[in-house]
Amino acid sequence: MEKMIEFQVKYKGKTYNFDCGAAVYIFDIATCNGFAAAHDERTLLDYIELVRECYVKDDNPTPLGHLADFIAENWDKVDLLTRREILTLFYEEI
Repeated sequence: MEKMIEFQVKYKGKTYNFDCGAAVYIFDIATCNGFAAAHDERTLLDYIELVRECYVKDDNPTPLGHLADFIAENWDKVDLLTRREILTLFYEEI
């Protein structure tokens, strides 16, 4: 089945394609909170996917912007944790 929708982001001369709006929003947050500028492309894409996965797996009504900022601020601590462990830390801090 063909993709029904595709989103594009143009950033620093490159085009990034996503199949969900949440990933685009997370990308925007990464540019606002400085994560995009501070990390290489691969890390940025890993960050977007990690935040999106946590957002999708959360049983609560996740405040996506706060979650994205939390993961950006704690990247060195959370990038190797499970999604549930990240969410537990997140909810302990908010």
